[in-house]
Amino acid sequence: MDSSSAVTMETFDVVIIGGGFSGLGYLKELTANGVSATLFDNRHRVGGTLAHAYDDAVLTTSSAMSSFSDFIDYTPLSKPIVWTAVEFGEYLQAYVDKFDLAKLMRFRHMVSDVAPCSDVKGMKYTVSVENLDTHEDAVVHCNHVVVASGAHIYDNKECVFSNIRGSETFTGTVLHTSEFVNIKNPLDMRGRRMLVVGTNESAADVSYFCAKVAEQVDFSMRGKNGLYVPRYQGKYPLDMDTSRFHHGIPRPLRMVETSIRATYRCTAVKVMELLSGKSIDDCAAGMVVTQKLNMSPYNVEWPYITACKSESFARAIAEYGSRVRPGICHIDGDTVVFKNGTREKYDLIMLATGYKRSFPFLKKHFPNLECDVSGSMRNLFKNMLHPDYGIDFAFGGFVRPSIGAIPPLLELQARYFALLCSGKKKPLEKSEILEIIAYDKRYNANVIGDALRDYVTYADEMASLIGCNIPFRQLFWSSPSLWMKAYLGPNHAGLYRLQGPGAKPEYVKREIAKQSHMFQPILFFLTIPLVLLFALCGMLGSTTFRLISIKSHDGRKYNDPRVKTEIIHPFAVMCRAAAYWWINLLYPNIVVNEGF
Repeated sequence: MDSSSAVTMETFDVVIIGGGFSGLGYLKELTANGVSATLFDNRHRVGGTLAHAYDDAVLTTSSAMSSFSDFIDYTPLSKPIVWTAVEFGEYLQAYVDKFDLAKLMRFRHMVSDVAPCSDVKGMKYTVSVENLDTHEDAVVHCNHVVVASGAHIYDNKECVFSNIRGSETFTGTVLHTSEFVNIKNPLDMRGRRMLVVGTNESAADVSYFCAKVAEQVDFSMRGKNGLYVPRYQGKYPLDMDTSRFHHGIPRPLRMVETSIRATYRCTAVKVMELLSGKSIDDCAAGMVVTQKLNMSPYNVEWPYITACKSESFARAIAEYGSRVRPGICHIDGDTVVFKNGTREKYDLIMLATGYKRSFPFLKKHFPNLECDVSGSMRNLFKNMLHPDYGIDFAFGGFVRPSIGAIPPLLELQARYFALLCSGKKKPLEKSEILEIIAYDKRYNANVIGDALRDYVTYADEMASLIGCNIPFRQLFWSSPSLWMKAYLGPNHAGLYRLQGPGAKPEYVKREIAKQSHMFQPILFFLTIPLVLLFALCGMLGSTTFRLISIKSHDGRKYNDPRVKTEIIHPFAVMCRAAAYWWINLLYPNIVVNEGF
């Protein structure tokens, strides 16, 4: 677009690109701090990618964990649910209405370019925008740009599939889950023989939808996988157990606790079967398969653990006979040959292999910035600020927790950025930013792998920057009942509004008091004798069971005080194997590791 012929719009302190929950969070926090801002999105309504999700799409986190901190009463904490994509869109629209944001938003406007500004005094950047309805061009001038365009825009279908040997010979259809709308669109799935490649939440849900009508749906697991967790446990969403207590347990011991819980739940189901004289129902079967997937020695490799927050894989296996397959070796026509030598015929391959980050509006004038952030968000300070650009550019929402939801972390980013833009907080020195980036890379790569962040650790670090840490000590002395609910209840965003800039303590305390569910630590405490024995082995210097410090990639111990000593994982692996043996003993006919 030729900016010289474009219509000039207003000037703002900040221009936000993207109208999903990330863009809305930044817009609200900036305006609340007196910073002028506007938002552009090429879609026709709020919601971003979720506004165009497949039919019956369901979030992977509860309403309690997915809500913004000052709007946690939309769905009461006493009755949390897992929203559908449609319900989440309604929540976001209610958020827009509550804080009167609509007047600052421009839908059906696509940002085509961001360039340095040379013709308007006091402004740093010129943002070129196209109205998709009238096809008119315009420019907006600003001093800061927030990129909140989302990570799920450009699928990697061509890149992934072309790297499979023999892919060019495949005679069937290849789709990416982003193209799936329902079982009749874009293709009629009835009677199909379908292979799903990937093990994320969309893969699980799409597989289950299709398994109801397809002849056969199988899953190809390309490598080691993480936990499979259901969205609900009983009447409560499972992430209501995402408590401070749970996250205070060293990681390997969380696996011990998970193993004990899985054994307890599957045993309880079997006892109920025996007492009632009825065979296992579909829901319980899905739960048992989920536990067997989690505990299988073939599955989880510690400590690089992620979670697929959907039980749909297990339900497809239990209810419709779907099968687990290993990675693909090569393709020969309509036949897929797996790495263990097995062969199967398919006429549809559905790729659930993720997306590639790309920011085309930055490529022309800021190619280095675009290259850095497309390569890895770990190159940014707290996944949001590039050290060479300070607060000129912020990347909103590109922080994915291993367990937990993005909106609370995104909102903490937005609160910090708004304080910086308004001058209420001073930016850190570049040398300190680079030091923190280097530390975060080492810490996160050793703890949870390169792509994710630890939910509680990241939230607490952002809260420290803002000055809104959760006042547990104060709560303990002033209101023990609130302290218990805050400590054993879900670690939702509202806890970070109890003090500091933008605090709403009375509102948050009132909502926490309504909270009905708390984490039950009793099963963890049952492991204390075993944990003590394990620690004793470590102190005696056993080569197998010992206490270790986290090591950096170069093999040297990294003695940062924030890196806590953890117990090495063999004990957790033994507990997982024992749980798998017991669940197999209870349910020998439910097999999940076929093909490994």
